[in-house]
Amino acid sequence: MTLQADTLFDFDKSNLKSEGVATLNKLAQDIKKMKLEVVIIVGYTDSVGTDAYNIALGQRRANAVKAFLTNDGGVEATRVYTESKGKADPVASNATAEGRAKNRRAVIEVVGTQAVK
Repeated sequence: MTLQADTLFDFDKSNLKSEGVATLNKLAQDIKKMKLEVVIIVGYTDSVGTDAYNIALGQRRANAVKAFLTNDGGVEATRVYTESKGKADPVASNATAEGRAKNRRAVIEVVGTQAVK
């Protein structure tokens, strides 16, 4: 699952926006219905700023998603891992504002199986 950071975060911020909270609430509910193995959250940024700054910003964003899922969403913290790739692996051109917005994202991978009823 890829969540655009412009849904989750304002530009250059790591505080969750209300639209992002709604999306993450739904995700947390879906996760709780699973036999969860692991959740991996990777934070990305656009190309504006230094490599070091973008790695740190991507990590703050990934950490914010983890904090929400574990504190508010009830997902087991020991099963959630975060990392930042900063401005690496862009999904669009950084030459335009639209492309940069697409590159500001959080990728959430959930590994598990549906619970048997």
